[in-house]
This record gives sequence, structure tokens and C-alpha cells, in this order.
Amino acid sequence: MASLYYDNGEPKYQKFYNKVSDKPFDKPMYMRLVSETYPFPWIELPNDEELADPNKNVVYYDWVRAYKLVDAIAANETEVTLEQEINLYYEDIMFKSVELNVKSSKNISIPLSYKANEKRNIHFLLKDADGKKVADATYEAHAGYANLEFNFNTITKLEPGKSYTLIAHIRPLKSTRKEALNASAIVLNVQ
Repeated sequence: MASLYYDNGEPKYQKFYNKVSDKPFDKPMYMRLVSETYPFPWIELPNDEELADPNKNVVYYDWVRAYKLVDAIAANETEVTLEQEINLYYEDIMFKSVELNVKSSKNISIPLSYKANEKRNIHFLLKDADGKKVADATYEAHAGYANLEFNFNTITKLEPGKSYTLIAHIRPLKSTRKEALNASAIVLNVQ
């Protein structure tokens, strides 16, 4: 909730919608394009004559942006994306937290988000507490902003009671580690 006030006057309150859904875009959506008038102290309210004048009460929109939910794992419909054309994102990988408790297994599900302006590789490197490489994997990420779970497979089960560090680098296709655009890390606590 937010409190709004002007010149130490009586506050007005705004309650925000805060329900979070497990599945994005699960309700019908629409755009509401409006023209509004805000009364004193900013401006006077319009009179009937001004409201009837199309030179004063018509709104024109030069640009409107809408989003379409697409499968982050499926290929994009076009080779050149809008993201690539306008360099929309600061390309990055984000883990939902700095630590993740996982069960001792050869297959670990890692929740993550990424932003990519074009098709990229995300290279995962798993290291033990001594900094030694345990396993690595590469995921081909499509352009866009995606939330997904990556299934990271190891040759042997991770040892219970130990911690590992998973480092993820987002980089151009067919590139080297030195060409990484960004990197993130998460600590895996094995139970």
C-alpha cells in the first residue's frame, strides 16, 4: 500500500494488486488507453465547452508495446528478433536466490531467468568447495526474457553435506569463456 499526500495535506491511499501466479499470463489481458484530467492543485477541471472541443480532449498514441507469451524452450518464429534490432536487454542470467538446497542426485533442477537479445549459449560450470570442476553443461537460449528450470546432469551423485558452486556464463554462440557477456553464481547445498 502507498500513501500519497500534497503539501502535508490529508493522505490518500493506494492499494496495489499483489497476487502472484505460478503460471504467467493465465488470465485474459487487455490494454486500457485513457486520457485523464487531474484537478486542482495542478489544473482546473475542464468545462462542458472544453470537453466538446476535439482539439483539447482527443488523445493520440504514437507507440504502444504489447507482449506475447512464448515458450522459452521452443525456437523463435523469426531469425532476427526485435530484441536484437533494438538491443533491448542488458543480457544476464539470474538465479532466484544466492543459495539452493538440493537433494543428492545426478540430476539437479536449477530455477533461473535470463535476458538475451539474440540466440545465446549459457555455459554452466559446477565446482566443488576446493574449486575443482565437477561437471559442466551448455544450454542454447533463445532471444527474449525467460524463466525456466534447467536440468543439470552430473556423472556421479553430489555428496550430501557438501556445498558446490554453479557458475553460469551467457555468451555468443560458438565463443570462448573470455567472450562471456555476463556471469552469475549460485551455491548448491546438498542434503
